[in-house]
Amino acid sequence: MNIGNDEKKYWTIKEVSDLTKVKQTTLRFWEQEFFQLRPIKNKFGHRVYTKKDIDIGIKIIDKQIAACLKYA
Repeated sequence: MNIGNDEKKYWTIKEVSDLTKVKQTTLRFWEQEFFQLRPIKNKFGHRVYTKKDIDIGIKIIDKQIAACLKYA
């Protein structure tokens, strides 16, 4: 998955949602379920994701897909 500009340090939840095709509500839920996914909040209180956060999100997606296929 191409996350675009390598110089960019932070992505909004909307940008991460668009990149991963995961709903914003699901990303927020995952923050409660997976301690590894903890985006920081900027001075306005908005979530900002780093490349590391996005990589963790992609791993969660992969595990979710694998679990679905296992029980399909």
